Order: sequence, then structure tokens, then C-alpha cells
Amino acid sequence: MTPVSHASGRYRVLVPSVLLLRHASAAHGAARDHDRSLDAEGRVAAARAGAWLADHRPGVDAVLCSSAARAQETWECVRTRWERAPEAEIDEGLYMASTGALFARLQELSENVTQPLLIGHNPGLQQLGLLLAGGGESYGRLRSSLPAAALATITLPDSGWPDLQPASGELTELVTPADFRASRE
Repeated sequence: MTPVSHASGRYRVLVPSVLLLRHASAAHGAARDHDRSLDAEGRVAAARAGAWLADHRPGVDAVLCSSAARAQETWECVRTRWERAPEAEIDEGLYMASTGALFARLQELSENVTQPLLIGHNPGLQQLGLLLAGGGESYGRLRSSLPAAALATITLPDSGWPDLQPASGELTELVTPADFRASRE
């Protein structure tokens, strides 16, 4: 992992981390689960998550997104809040992926990536956060829930993605839609 970012034209050292964003709330009624779209509340929550990310995590340098409609729509709402957003890799394999599959996908990341954003689904995403984090202030909160449109940030050692190990990180943030709302008011 190369811990340098040039977001906003400034250079600064980044601690490697992974950002786990659960898709925002979706409407029911689609013929297939994969095709469910965001509901009105979900679009608002995803836009607020995007604004928060733009303000607090401008160094996101890769986006891995589930192919489900609700995950892609979450990314579109997030992306519109960024001055310069990286291209998202839409990955069919992330749709309802197991914890092991998500972990393996992170291990495949390029060494140039320091702060990927992974947009996906529970229970895999929540379980990935618990697997990666050996602890942290919000670990208990993550164990109980990763709500729709919530973002977990896990700080990792600078050992490279192929060498990523369970419990090697620390859950440094768990931000929910209520937190996004409060930070904008």
C-alpha cells in the first residue's frame, strides 16, 4: 500500500484503511431482490453519506460496489457529492457475498490502493468489519448492527493487501445516517 494521497491538490500521509458502506434503504416489491431500488429515505441517506465522505475521507482511491441496483444507486448518490470521485468497479461477486469472499476480494487489491470504499450488503459486510477489526471504540456497536447507509472505517497495518489478516485492524469509526444528519445541521 502506498500511503500518499493527493486529494484536493494537497499531499498527506494516509493510514491504510478500508471503508465499508452498507447500501442505503431500499423499497420492496421488485420481482428480484437484485433489482430493488433505493426508497426516498435511502436516496437522502446515501447523499448525506456522500457529503460526509467528501468532507472526512477525501482520499478514497478505489470503489468496489455490488452489482445490486440498490448498491449502485447508493454509489451514484455518494459520487455526486464528491468533486472528483474514483471510478467504481461494479462487481457481481459482491452481491450478497460471504465474509470470506469479501475478505479475499480485499486481498486482491492493487498495492497502490490505500483507502478503498466497499459498498455492499449485510450480513457479509458487517461480518467483514468484525473480522478485520481486532477492536476499537465502536466494535460493540458494529457487533449489534450495521444499519442501512452506515459507514464503518477500519484502520489497517501497512502490510499490503495480500498479507491482510483477520483482527489486524481497528474499527476507528462507525457513522450512521443519524450521525450524517447531525454533522450537516
